Amino acid sequence: DLYCPPVAEATAAIGRHSITQILKRAETIGIQVLYGDTDSLFLKNPSKEQVGELAHWT
Repeated sequence: DLYCPPVAEATAAIGRHSITQILKRAETIGIQVLYGDTDSLFLKNPSKEQVGELAHWT
């Protein structure tokens, strides 16, 4: 059996945590977050510097 519920739950939890932390960091550096989902965030017109800072932080 290849499906292991605890592993699936842990994977989803880590993904949620990562997206939440990146969302908080984006807002901290002045980027407006329009939408977030399972594996992505939609940002409103971040500057090159903001994108660079967020990428470096992650």
